[in-house]
Parts: sequence; structure tokens; C-alpha cells
Amino acid sequence: MLELPEEGSLVAQHSLFDELDAQASGVSAPPRRRESRPDARERAAWEAWKARLLPGFVAPYCQASRLHRSCWWVDGLAAGRSQRGESGSAAFADTADALAASGFTLHGARLEASKASDKAPESAGTNGANPIPEQQPGAQRNGRSTSGPQSLAAAGALAAPTTETLTPLPREALLTTLGLGPAILLLNPFATPKLSAEELVSLGQRQAPTELLLTISVAQLEHVATQDLAGPLTPEAGGQDRPDSPPALTALLRSDTWKTVWTGPGKSAEKVRRTLELLRGMLKAHFLYVCVATLDDLPTAAPRRLLLFASRHYPSVALLNDFLCAEQARLARERETQALQGSWFARRRETARAAAWAALKEELHALGRLRRARLWPDLKPLLVLDHFGQFSTADHDAALLELLREGRIACRWSPAAPPADAGASNEAPPVERVPGPQDFLEFLEARTRPVWRR
Repeated sequence: MLELPEEGSLVAQHSLFDELDAQASGVSAPPRRRESRPDARERAAWEAWKARLLPGFVAPYCQASRLHRSCWWVDGLAAGRSQRGESGSAAFADTADALAASGFTLHGARLEASKASDKAPESAGTNGANPIPEQQPGAQRNGRSTSGPQSLAAAGALAAPTTETLTPLPREALLTTLGLGPAILLLNPFATPKLSAEELVSLGQRQAPTELLLTISVAQLEHVATQDLAGPLTPEAGGQDRPDSPPALTALLRSDTWKTVWTGPGKSAEKVRRTLELLRGMLKAHFLYVCVATLDDLPTAAPRRLLLFASRHYPSVALLNDFLCAEQARLARERETQALQGSWFARRRETARAAAWAALKEELHALGRLRRARLWPDLKPLLVLDHFGQFSTADHDAALLELLREGRIACRWSPAAPPADAGASNEAPPVERVPGPQDFLEFLEARTRPVWRR
């Protein structure tokens, strides 16, 4: 029994920190947070977009070609993965058949990693020296008699009885296989193995028309940057095959400037934008036009899927721009149809569209006065590049026509092309006629009337 002292009281002190320390010692450390990687839903979105890209951009691009009657389609979206996109293969087969009906041949190849080069000749039915099928005079595809080089996908399908219509192609044999023919390359720069600057430069130095489409996943880019900053991993831990190889972003951008971007302050979206600017600067030395567009289904401040397009010809930029604008409009209509209050979302989109349309007209007028532009074909490409994937080429023509009707732009129509109305004079702008290369524009300054004259 506890005895109390005669002149005082007993004070018992109990420490709570000892129990907390004991509990903490028995609990393990919290698990390390895993970096975000592209999931199955994102891969499915890329595959669905690729299936729409073939009839929406590849087919018009091939039909508009006048010097060439064949083109290459290289699918490097899923390079290094064993998965096969059935939707992309079916879309390629349909596009190739539609072009073959008009006398145009579309060759198809599925880009694979270097380690698959040993298996590619067996699956493609070759002798091991060349991964592309040789000529087969008796090849038949959908009832048409074709030759080997004119129907590469058909020869590969006959040699390997699979559902794939794209011939497996190792990355080291890409330039040799393409030769001097035009090519459209859909590549993922962060596939396995990742692309390097030397590979992109070699594609940019081709003498033939080359359209380069780089699919950028923001989650994948963040993962690669975080992994490269942490240091190279060992091959057992899933790192690179060569420990002495440079980081993936360093090999892609040819510099370590990206480390300053990702270690500095700022949000992730700003870091991604600055990294893409570095990639655009590297491609600008070999491509005349390098554009970036957003491919998200929902308009967000921080996009998750981006497309970097590089080309030497403006008609290719205009074709892809119209395709992207049509895709965005189609996705918006689908969202509004499936939404519970679709009419409210439609009105909100129309309000935002009207504000963007007014800003486009003001930018057009200001740019014309700043550059003292006289011809619309010289001014229009600048606006299309600035608003790539936002306004179609027809939208830019409509904005110019509105400015003409408002009297903010005057046009001196060429006498060689008479107006649509026989009774109208050449001084008046014809109805629904876009100024051509022989019609001179004059951007008028807005002059406000004095107060006493109003």
C-alpha cells in the first residue's frame, strides 16, 4: 500500500512520449509513393486516336500527293511492347484499301525494339538479312493481285498468318527500309528503348517528305524526368542496359538543360512546356514547322496528352490542323450529348467560342497592320501556326471575310479573277470569295469620330 508523507502529497508523473516512441518503433516506415505511369485507359485512348488519324489525316495526305504514288506509315506508338492494337491494324487495312482503289499504295510497318530484330525475319518470312518481305509475284490481298514492294502489308500477312497487317520493322533498319519514299511516322519518344537525338536528326535529314508525329504523355514524361534525376538504375532493377549511358532526356535533347527545369520552382505543367520547347528547338534545325497540340478529351488547364508535329510542308500542317479541330468538335458534341445537362455545356462552349472568335479577329487585324501584309496566303500560315489545333483553315478564312464585310479590311480584287456576280464591279468584294495570291489587302486603321460629330 502506498504511504503518503505527513506534510505533503504524492505527485505521480506519467510520460506519454514513452508510449508514442514505443508505438513508432513497432510500425514500419510508410511505403514509398510510386511514380505515375501511363495506365491502360491512356494507352486505349492513344490507340483510338491513332485509328481515327489514319482516315482523317493519312488518307487525305496521300490523296493530295502529286509527285509520289506510294507512302510509308510507320507505327511506333507501342514500340517495345508485345501488345498489338487491333483497332489500329483494322484502320490501317481500311485506309490502305481505300487508297489502293485510287491507285495509291500505302506501306505499313510496326516499329519494334532492337532486341526483336532476331525474331522479325522469321515472323516476316525473310531470309534474315532483310526484315522486309521480298517480292512475291502471286501475292493476293482482298482479291487484288499485287507485287511484293507495292503491298508490303499483304506480303507480311501471307508470310505470317496473323491478324496484323503491319510488318514488324526493327529500329536500326528504319532508314534503309524507307529509302527515298515519303513517310508518316507516329513515334513515342519515351518508348522502350527511348528515342535519341541522333535518331530524330537522321529522320529530319531525309531528302524525301517526312511527317513526324511525336506522342507525348505528360505522366510518362514526368516519370522519365524523375527517374533520370534520381540516377541511373541497374539492369536488375529495370534500368538501362548500359550503366554508362546518358539519361533518356539528355540523349533526347542533347543537353542537360532539362535538369535545371525540373529541379527549379514551378508547377509540373510549366516544366513540361519548357521541356517541349527544348525539343522544338532541336527539331527546328531540320523541320520548317514544329507545332504542339493538346489531345485531351476534356479541356483542362494541365493537359495530359500532347502531340508534337514536325514537317517541312505547310499543306501537311493545314491538313493535320483541320483534323485536330474536327476531332475536338466531335468530342465536344459527344460530351454534350451524353451529359445530363448537355444544353448548358453547349451554351458555355458557344460563349467561350464567341470570345475566342472575337480575339482571333482582333489578332488577325493587328498582325496584318504590324507586318503590313498585302496577301492573305502570306498571312494565313502565321495564324494557323499560332492557333494550331484550335481553329481550322476555314475558320481563318471566315474571320477574314467578316473583317471585309465590316469594312476594317479593304481588298483590291485582281481583274484576272472576276467576281461571282456578273453585275458587280471589281471594287466590291465578291460574295463568299476568299482573297487569293493576286488580291491585295489593306488593313485600315480604326478611326473614331470626334465627340461633337457623334
